[in-house]
Amino acid sequence: MESSGSSAVLRTSDLAEAKAFLDARFRSSVLVPADRHPSFAVRVRAAAVGDLGINEVSFGAALRVRFPELDCFQVNVVRAGRLQVRPSLPVLPGAAAIYQPYAGEVDDRWSADCEVIGVRIEPALMRRQLAVMLDEPYATKPRLDAGAVPGLLASWSRLVRWVHADAFGEQSLTGHPLHRDRIQELVVSGLIVATDRRTLDRQRTRGGPPPRAVRRVVDLVEAHPDRPFTLAALAAVAGVGTRSLQDAFKRHVGLTPMAFVRDVRLARAHDDLRSSDWTRVTVAAVAHRWGFVHLGRFAQLHRARYGTSPSEILRR
Repeated sequence: MESSGSSAVLRTSDLAEAKAFLDARFRSSVLVPADRHPSFAVRVRAAAVGDLGINEVSFGAALRVRFPELDCFQVNVVRAGRLQVRPSLPVLPGAAAIYQPYAGEVDDRWSADCEVIGVRIEPALMRRQLAVMLDEPYATKPRLDAGAVPGLLASWSRLVRWVHADAFGEQSLTGHPLHRDRIQELVVSGLIVATDRRTLDRQRTRGGPPPRAVRRVVDLVEAHPDRPFTLAALAAVAGVGTRSLQDAFKRHVGLTPMAFVRDVRLARAHDDLRSSDWTRVTVAAVAHRWGFVHLGRFAQLHRARYGTSPSEILRR
């Protein structure tokens, strides 16, 4: 293993050594070879850009990689090969896989030629950046969506490749005190713009910090979008009348309360479509699970937001 300043490099054919290196810097991992007699050529490089973690990982052999649930945001930009995030969701070169904190176990399959550039972002850093961008405290849980604005996510991935290349140079802007924090901010804010359009669109319409009543409803709906909400029930949670809640939501969220419920459910349905096996799950089943009883209307809403039909997302 080599180390220099805030970066470290590992090259090894020993999977146990690679596991120890990864465990010390990330989370305790389980590495399972896909072949009976694999020949590994592991290469791991890890660096810090401010509070960001930048890493490069390749194993040189087909492998199953498992982590317990993460305590941070992790975005893996595939540089070569194939990363199978779920049985029906391959991530190919130029695309990115996004992992949310506290969202369950990570269980990925790496092809033998897979090379990944990873970005690690602590939740506190994400919230700080959101507060700066929105000019108000940000208390709710960010939800990043890889399918929100695909063109912007591709642009962000190109930025990450530059940051990665620069971070391991002998003289780099990413390590310079005058630029390090700005680059960190660019990476985190760029990811938010590319993947959290719902939050930014909602916040853009606000005339000031949202009242506590609105925050209570937003937090409840985002935590339990499958509940059978009614306007009266939401108003009771907020502790205000239905008309007051309607007016507050239109002013601070840009939507009616029930339109916000629909918006959150549409995002969850989209997540399910992306992660489901099309041979076992239907668009109708996903739509009905999230309260969309009219398939034509569901398809129309999905296309308006994501630019493609639900069936196209399910079959990817």
